[in-house]
Amino acid sequence: MKYWVWWAGVVVIGMCIILGTTSPARGAFLGQEFTISTASSDQRKPSVAYDPINQRFLVAWLDFRSGQDIYGQLISDTGILIGSEFTITTAPNNQEWPSMSYDSVNQRFLVTWNDYCSGCDIYGRLVLSGGITTANLPSGYTSIPYYAVLQVLGGTLPYTWGIASGVLPPGLNLIPSTGEIYGMPSTIGVYSFTIKVTEAIGLSDTAPLTITINNLNQPPIVALTASPTTGVAPLQVTFTATASDPDGSIAQYRWDFTGDGITDLTTATGTTTFTYSTPGAYLAQVTAVDNLGATASAYAVVSVSSPPEPSNQPPVVTLIASPTSGSPPLYVTFTATASDSDGSIAQYRWDFTGAQNVTLTTLTGDASYTYTAPGVYLAQVTIVDDRGATAFASSIITVESFAVTERELGKWGCGCTQALSSPQAFFSTLVLAFLPLLYIVWRKKRVNRKTSLKLKNTMTVII
Repeated sequence: MKYWVWWAGVVVIGMCIILGTTSPARGAFLGQEFTISTASSDQRKPSVAYDPINQRFLVAWLDFRSGQDIYGQLISDTGILIGSEFTITTAPNNQEWPSMSYDSVNQRFLVTWNDYCSGCDIYGRLVLSGGITTANLPSGYTSIPYYAVLQVLGGTLPYTWGIASGVLPPGLNLIPSTGEIYGMPSTIGVYSFTIKVTEAIGLSDTAPLTITINNLNQPPIVALTASPTTGVAPLQVTFTATASDPDGSIAQYRWDFTGDGITDLTTATGTTTFTYSTPGAYLAQVTAVDNLGATASAYAVVSVSSPPEPSNQPPVVTLIASPTSGSPPLYVTFTATASDSDGSIAQYRWDFTGAQNVTLTTLTGDASYTYTAPGVYLAQVTIVDDRGATAFASSIITVESFAVTERELGKWGCGCTQALSSPQAFFSTLVLAFLPLLYIVWRKKRVNRKTSLKLKNTMTVII
């Protein structure tokens, strides 16, 4: 809550003035005191009322500038003067002791005073709280429809609008019941006039206004070139926009290099550069803006391709196997040593038997394999680099057979030959081979004669 304090004070030359200040409930001042009126002669006996709807005060006082009259001034609730002071009454003889109240229903003030024009009487006048609030009207252009609405506060509806003095621009009209100004301006120029509004009971307010009519703004003309328009990313392109305006000047250039509808750059001149780092087709756009805001756009297509892939050098590999021969089961370790001049090794693919099937895939060059069957095998490793190029190396692995000849069986006393395909079969056959030998030795002892054992056949055991 805050209060207004009003008083009449005497200044240097003895002239009375009306001053005011605001004070909060606890007595602290809100800002500095301010002047309400310093007109010639004296101003005395101020009275005040508040409009809580429009948040403004009306101050009325006795004024001696041309007799004893009543003047008034609207003031905002922050202490800002609204418009100029105005005359409430200047009737003949004298008026004094102004007093007032506020009508919140119709948003108006009632000012009363003592009037001596024909004795000592009481007179009064209603004052609009707000009045005309339109301070400026927009400019217009020839051959372009114009529209504006005048605004007013306070009073009782309906309002009636009119032109108190001056004229509207040719082609424009005022609707008295709504305060709308409309039409098609036909002539350029600056047109000043005084607008008047009257409320239902006859209270009125006036305000000076101006409308400026200009020629219709012609849009600019613009063309765009780009160089180069094709190339490999990253591609730097120079753009040159050539623009002119038939009835003004070019204020700025707005650039959208990628065609996404977003302004990437604003310049005062028509030349700039942009680097495209991503392959694709782009619709570059420049928009020229003239000094009155009219625009025009031009376009250029820029095609950006991917850089060619460099040729991939194949990797190099060597393979060492240990051992490379032996009897089954034969356990062999493999070590592949690989390098890639323009990349890295991604994987090692192993084919241990030469069957053209990948038996194992590793990320390193170490592997092992156990051979269980006799034979000659081509172990091979294929390496793959990070871009898919391959190289291979191989090693021959020999898994040997185990043989028992006729001479060896003769030592054992066996006269048979059998091909064995495994160590288990070999040992079984060996036991059977010894049975004839044991029988001969037994007979020899029994009959006491020498027996000559001749082995005519050869028994070969294959492991």
